[in-house]
Amino acid sequence: MFSRDGNVWIDGQDDAVVQKYTRDGKLLMQIGVKMKFDTSDGTIKGKALDSSHELLNRPTALAEDPSNGDLYVADGNGNHRIVVFDSQGKYLRQFGRLATKAEAEAGAAGVFTKSIHCLVLSNDGLIYSCDREGRRIEVFDKVGNYKTRLYVPRRRADLHGRPEVTTLVLSRDKAQKYMYVGTPEGRIWTVERESGHVVSAFRRHGTMVGEFYVHDLAINSKGDLFIAEEAGRRTQRFKAVGKD
Repeated sequence: MFSRDGNVWIDGQDDAVVQKYTRDGKLLMQIGVKMKFDTSDGTIKGKALDSSHELLNRPTALAEDPSNGDLYVADGNGNHRIVVFDSQGKYLRQFGRLATKAEAEAGAAGVFTKSIHCLVLSNDGLIYSCDREGRRIEVFDKVGNYKTRLYVPRRRADLHGRPEVTTLVLSRDKAQKYMYVGTPEGRIWTVERESGHVVSAFRRHGTMVGEFYVHDLAINSKGDLFIAEEAGRRTQRFKAVGKD
C-alpha cells in the first residue's frame, strides 16, 4: 500500500510486523517486533490476546488516512481487532474483538467471527472491513463506532447462505459510488456503497483465462481492476469499460 508521502507500507502476516519502505527498498519504520506475537506465550501458536500496544498477531491489511498519516491495521488473522497508529507508529486506539459463539450465530454487530481479511478507508472517512467467516462487510467510522454491514449473494440461487468476503476496493470517482467485492467462489460483485444494492457481477471460479480464485483486489487511477489469486498463483487485469 502506498503512503501519502509516496513510500510503501507492507504487512508481514507470519512475521507479526508492518513495515514502511522507500520505493527503492530502504526500511523507514516498523510496527511490531519480528516473530514476536501478541499472544499468551509470544509465539504464533499462543492464545490471541488482542491487547498489546506494541505487538501484532498476523496482520492482514492496512489503510492510511491521507489527512494525517494515521495507519489502520487489520490485526486480523491471529488477533481480531483493528488497531490505529499515528504517523510515527505510536499506538492510538483499537476497536473490534472476537465474537462469542452466540454472537457469531446471531450476526452481532461490531465483532469479528474469525479473520479480518481486508481493510479500506473511504474518502468520507469510513472504514470497510471484511469479516471473512462472518460472510459480511462491516463498516465503522475512524474512531471505531459501528455503522452498518453489507452482504453479497451467492453466485447460484440453489446454493444456500452467503459467500465469504475476502477483499474489496472502492471506485475511483470522488464520491466512490461503488465497491468491487471479491468472494472465494470466483465472483467480483459491483455494489452501491451507500445503499448496499448489488448492481452486477462478473466471471467465475476456475483456472482458465478470465476465471480466478479471488484473494485480493487492487484498482488503478483508470478504474482497471487487478485480481490477485492464491491457488491460481497469478494476477489478472480487467480493463474498466464505460462510465456511470
